Amino acid sequence: ESPDFSGTVSALVADEDFIYAGRWYFPTPASSSVWKLQKSDLAVVEYSPGYGHYI
Repeated sequence: ESPDFSGTVSALVADEDFIYAGRWYFPTPASSSVWKLQKSDLAVVEYSPGYGHYI
């Protein structure tokens, strides 16, 4: 489980195994977050709060 996404998905990218969902929070890019999900069952593999840059 990850914290509530609570925002709009700004970027969605996939490779063979994973889906990456990114959120950019205006006006502070330091609040941006990235979620890495297993493609097979959408389980959260990694969560990166405070990404600190534009997505």
